[in-house]
Amino acid sequence: SDSLITNNIFSGNGTAIATATNLTRLTYNAYHNNGTTGAITLDANSLPNSSVTNPDPLFVNPGSNDFHLQSGSPCHLYDGANAGNPVYPNPDNPAFFDMGAYGGPDSDTIPIMISGLTASSGAAANAITLNWNLNMSYQVSGYHVYYGTASGDRSGTGASEGNSPVTIPQGVNSATLSNIPLTPTTTPAAVTGVTLSPADRALFVSWTPSANATRYKVYYSTAAFTAAAPPATFLLVNGANSAGIYLEGLTNGVTYFVAVAALDQSRYFLTVTAFNAGGGTPGVSNESPFAEEKVGYLGPYQESVLSNVVSAAPALQPITVGNLGSIGSGPPGCFIATAAYGYYSAPQVQLLRDFRDRCLVTNAPGRAFVAWYYRYGPCGADFINAHPWCKPLVRLLLLPLIGGAVFSLHTSLPAKCVF
Repeated sequence: SDSLITNNIFSGNGTAIATATNLTRLTYNAYHNNGTTGAITLDANSLPNSSVTNPDPLFVNPGSNDFHLQSGSPCHLYDGANAGNPVYPNPDNPAFFDMGAYGGPDSDTIPIMISGLTASSGAAANAITLNWNLNMSYQVSGYHVYYGTASGDRSGTGASEGNSPVTIPQGVNSATLSNIPLTPTTTPAAVTGVTLSPADRALFVSWTPSANATRYKVYYSTAAFTAAAPPATFLLVNGANSAGIYLEGLTNGVTYFVAVAALDQSRYFLTVTAFNAGGGTPGVSNESPFAEEKVGYLGPYQESVLSNVVSAAPALQPITVGNLGSIGSGPPGCFIATAAYGYYSAPQVQLLRDFRDRCLVTNAPGRAFVAWYYRYGPCGADFINAHPWCKPLVRLLLLPLIGGAVFSLHTSLPAKCVF
């Protein structure tokens, strides 16, 4: 018997399909931007046709493998009628039968997880503003903003906009939670154990986490200072258990003075999902998994007394590696992953930076490794830049670390336990 190929979108291929026409029935398929469709004849139900001359499926984001269809896609509707095969309706709404990976009765009903979520203090003292990237799937009806007073808590109450979750309509990529109840704060204990590890144009600052702290303020200056008169330059470090940060963009050979204060400030833990019509269960049906959780700080804060002031000067750290001689002695270089992938904003490099900040510097062994890497990493990057032939090999060697970082950053604790 012959085979039926239907409800598919062939896009961006050299050859869309190669088949024996006498053994295959082709109908309700879309062909877009292929080198050739192959030795086939398109029927009236396939795209392009007399009604649709441009069968661009309007994928939401093919670069990140999101092949949901945007509103206006001819693979969803055209001429007021469904584009796909009526024998195979969509599971979430049987009135529609789409072409593509998210059409048909067995297709996934879970929207792609929201990306680009940020949280910042709102205009009012007790408000938090969130922003995120829109999910432009035509199936997405809106967004749910979840908030709570502890990590993983989605049951917050008291915001003027409503209790968690707050519903935001499609097309809106921001929300403000206002008049959120402030939690009591106390003055944290002073920070101890502040140390500096010099690196190329940077200092790695580490400390022992303080009791009752929710975030930290790292003061730094090229001029000596005291607790009574701290400098105006500082970095805020979020997280009660944060224990390190990099001061980057510094000048080699110049002495910097650094001290750390602990802060206690009201905070809420926030995340966002996208949902299809009617909503569902996050990560299970008709609602995306929770976006990466963010922390929003609000209201006044209590600040501890300042730690001891310590000082050090950034410096390139040349080393000798066997018969390769001295490496790292040339112009200041970037770090190994940046050198291997070619640019600072490469997604793999950003992933490793996130792994550093969220996993490594939160514990003593991780901080020791990071301090060692910050001392000698620029030397390896210098060698890679001087020998471009080794970049593909270094990228290959980094793959297990990148995979481990993805697992650590984007899986829940139960999943980690299972695997």
